[in-house]
Amino acid sequence: MRQPNNWTCLITSFAIVLKIDVSELIKMVGSDGTEAIWGSKVAERKGHHIQEIIDCCYGLGYDVTPIEYNPIQGCRETLPKILTYNLIKDPLSREHRMQKYLAENDGVITGIFNKKPHAMAWKNGDYFDPGNLGPITSLEIDTFWLLHSKTDSKNS
Repeated sequence: MRQPNNWTCLITSFAIVLKIDVSELIKMVGSDGTEAIWGSKVAERKGHHIQEIIDCCYGLGYDVTPIEYNPIQGCRETLPKILTYNLIKDPLSREHRMQKYLAENDGVITGIFNKKPHAMAWKNGDYFDPGNLGPITSLEIDTFWLLHSKTDSKNS
């Protein structure tokens, strides 16, 4: 499934994993994301917020769990400067942790591709790029949005 335009990679990736047409998911959200809320350029389109899609997934019987590639803990008591602490210091440990989740689950991977935000579907141990931009090795992973059927968890 290809994304309908340049600002729908996130919603299209979720549609792939949910096995529904992207137009159906767009209808559930109530917006195709084309609204130019910051300007007329592609990067200034509204697109879709992850919370809009999480609400739709919940309505379809799925929970969505964010798995951060590099989780960071911060201290807000030091505002305006926020002190941060990397919870997983070893990059190899971060990679192994992410590989474990990817090996056992389906979901959507978000991150940076060629200095721009991008999303790809992850299903049955393989990626599907709705924008057909390139290999997943070119994506700097930020978060894996793990989808889990609520009916599966009730049966276990």
